[in-house]
Amino acid sequence: MTPKSRAARASAVAHLVRLARLTAVAPLAAVGPLVRLARLTAVAPLAAVAPLAALALLPSCETMRSCTEMGCGAAFRIELAPALAGAADYRIDVTADGVLTTCTLTLPFASCASAPACVPPEPGFFIETSGCALPASEHEILGVLWPMSGPTTVTVEIQRDGTPLATGTYTPTYATSRPNGPDCEPTCTQADAPATLVVP
Repeated sequence: MTPKSRAARASAVAHLVRLARLTAVAPLAAVGPLVRLARLTAVAPLAAVAPLAALALLPSCETMRSCTEMGCGAAFRIELAPALAGAADYRIDVTADGVLTTCTLTLPFASCASAPACVPPEPGFFIETSGCALPASEHEILGVLWPMSGPTTVTVEIQRDGTPLATGTYTPTYATSRPNGPDCEPTCTQADAPATLVVP
């Protein structure tokens, strides 16, 4: 090998090593083939070797995979149609999988800190409300929502000032999904569709 050929090979090897160091996402195993490529192409101009090196150092599909950051939506929701509105005392009985929870609240709300009083407390669902910072005429009760784990069977009964107003029974079906990708957390379990309780 002539001195000129040895110099060309050394220059190509040094260039490829610099590329490998700069391309942090490339696997270390990629450097070896590049060195062998430089040895085999020692007589080739450096401009011809560089594109091949760049292709070899491209990240694989595996290294490029990333997860988005979406969260799970509500597990199950029962929407009141229309929403409860108007000055009155409301009682909402929710029997979920055989467990009865009674929640009471009054419209208009006294303040935005006025939460429904439920017995037993922390039942695993929320009474959705809206408009607490708006005029009293816009205070509303929107529905019942299970944020984490929904019931298999649930019955909702609503009273206004002690008079029965609406009743509905539901048996939701659920599906599991990974909104950020098949290999990414979280795993979400949500009802196939929301439910509606028609209020006369």
